[in-house]
Amino acid sequence: MVVALVLLACEAGRYHEVAERIAKIEHVTMSVPCFGRWDCYVRVDAPDMKTLTEAVLKINATKDVRATETLIRAEV
Repeated sequence: MVVALVLLACEAGRYHEVAERIAKIEHVTMSVPCFGRWDCYVRVDAPDMKTLTEAVLKINATKDVRATETLIRAEV
């Protein structure tokens, strides 16, 4: 299992709508609008890196998403 958090910057005033759209993407387990430097954070649980990549690319392509940063869980 590969777990990632994706931080999103959205178009002004669109963070709730973006969070709702992204919540419908397969492998997204949490999509939360927030305040601060980023407008939304998203958790993705995928079986492998290929699937994670596909989900993140769908997130990036979502309408009103301006920028993303993906944090992948470190395995120790």
